[in-house]
Amino acid sequence: MTAPGYVPHHVVKPMTPDELAFRILDRDPRLRVVDLRGEAARKARPLPGTIAVPASEVLGKEWRSSFSPRMVKKILVAETEAEAKTAAYLLVETGFENVAFLEGGYPAFERTVLSPSVPEDEGRFAPVVERFRAQARLGLVEMVRIESAAGTKVPKKVKKVQGGC
Repeated sequence: MTAPGYVPHHVVKPMTPDELAFRILDRDPRLRVVDLRGEAARKARPLPGTIAVPASEVLGKEWRSSFSPRMVKKILVAETEAEAKTAAYLLVETGFENVAFLEGGYPAFERTVLSPSVPEDEGRFAPVVERFRAQARLGLVEMVRIESAAGTKVPKKVKKVQGGC
């Protein structure tokens, strides 16, 4: 949540759950999904192809390389939209580019893409959207299964050099 009276100097755009699902399934090389949720939430409800970054360490040196590529869209996913939006504003204010947040947070993604339900407010495209979401559910579950079978690699933590003469 942003402070009262705070006026952001940069624009941070949201990404819809459907677009995120499409780009994950498409294995978009210009997409980096950053999961800010806690470890328990990530393990209980995994999202394929994500980089797990604790929300409190989003500005840490060890994550700088994850946020640096200018041509890669960084999507921040958190338990709430406000948490992801705040982290996105922090990153943009410190000089990182091409940062967005998941509209509605992970619960919206779960409700929209991962739960079988009839799409609302889609008008005449509702059958197409429903078919996409059904395929996305299966594809995402399969990707999570493959990733969990392969294991996860833990990024090396940057060590601070101390000492001297």
